[in-house]
Amino acid sequence: MALNSLLTPVFHGPPLPFSPAAQLGVIVTAALIFYALHVKLSRPRLPLPPGPRTSFFSAPKLSSPYPWIAYREWKETYGDLVYFKTMGNPMLVVNSYDAMVDLFDKRGDIYSSRPVRTMIRELSSAGVVLTLAYGYEVAGNSDEYVHLADEALKSMGRAGLLGTYYVDYFPFLKHLPDWFPFAQFKRDAKIWRIPVRQVLDRPFDATKQRLAEGKASSCLVADELEKVHAGLSSTDEQTIRNTAATTFAAGSDTVVSAVSSFFLAMANFPDSQRRAQEEVDRVLQGRLPTHADRADLPLTSICYELLRWNPVTPLVLPRYATIENEYRGYIIPQGTTMYANVWAALHDERYPDPFEFKIDRFLDQAKNAREGTNPLPDIVFGFGRRVCAGKELAFDFLWIAVASLLVSYDISKAVDERGHVIDAPIEYTPHLLSHPKDFRCSIRPRSAAAIALIEHTAYL
Repeated sequence: MALNSLLTPVFHGPPLPFSPAAQLGVIVTAALIFYALHVKLSRPRLPLPPGPRTSFFSAPKLSSPYPWIAYREWKETYGDLVYFKTMGNPMLVVNSYDAMVDLFDKRGDIYSSRPVRTMIRELSSAGVVLTLAYGYEVAGNSDEYVHLADEALKSMGRAGLLGTYYVDYFPFLKHLPDWFPFAQFKRDAKIWRIPVRQVLDRPFDATKQRLAEGKASSCLVADELEKVHAGLSSTDEQTIRNTAATTFAAGSDTVVSAVSSFFLAMANFPDSQRRAQEEVDRVLQGRLPTHADRADLPLTSICYELLRWNPVTPLVLPRYATIENEYRGYIIPQGTTMYANVWAALHDERYPDPFEFKIDRFLDQAKNAREGTNPLPDIVFGFGRRVCAGKELAFDFLWIAVASLLVSYDISKAVDERGHVIDAPIEYTPHLLSHPKDFRCSIRPRSAAAIALIEHTAYL
């Protein structure tokens, strides 16, 4: 019986004029489809990674306001991979270094995308980054652009982790009017996007104006705009604007957070400060450091410890599974939002006394490698294709800042008017970008020579 006579009752029309070759092609295609379906349905389905049970309307309860701490506790129950759903959205927390490398480095082709952050889209040391990006010299503590970057990053931090706002789960909510009872996120975003927008525009426009006046110094924006004007580059201005703003904001936040942690650590661990200052005095003899001193001055270990002790992005930024994939006998569904719990990996058994600030933790890297302890905390800069492009610059600036502060100042806990010591609690904000909470400390020049050194820098 011809295939077209079989199809006639189905389509209720005249026989289809299929040639024998076409009929054979249809039969082969149909057979292949049926075979593929048979194989898929008969193949044992791999399980999902374990995790807490949830319903569509309830997220798992966290034992701590700090998600990365709660997720680390889950590791004891569920293991390196913890899977759960929030508002129907699949989530996977990766709690170990090995799993992070396997997934985000070795399989970066499928785990490098970012999930849609509707709230972030709605929103849509600083001095060194300003100079490199915009050729701008910082005017001081009250510098408008430094303040602008700070406000913009606070706005991004308030937007929180993925899922802080329902609009991250249900993007259609972004169409609600501002006055609607459940549209607080829109009212927040309207306020918070102001500094974010200004970070994007104001430094760029100022540099562009200086370039037109022939007053711009060499920097990222000026150099790229000159290439465009000379016909040597096809990059559009918006790309240059966005790149510079990302460099400005991200670079300033990483450095400022780490330096803030330095003040907090020195106030709480005075013996560590004393030992570090002994090394600084031995090498520098009262002068300010340069990067040429790095080989003789063992401060790299302190900088790594600052990055490990309390990383600025404890969960890094989330990834997104672009396809379904298998790992360690579990299936990771397509569309899963994935968090690398960097904080957990930097406070696991590989780091003896992980909650202590140890300035010598990374001094003997050969010994650490033999013992399998204290690997360098490079994962704070991300993984694979998403690794921070400016990590060397950030680390270099952190090193010079730490060395300069150690040679110039004594940092200790503050004392009130009655002579009582004011504690400096080691507490951090539970946000996407985690910084030390406000604390008081005493910052005093180490000597008359240090005062002269500090005053001299005002004229450099």
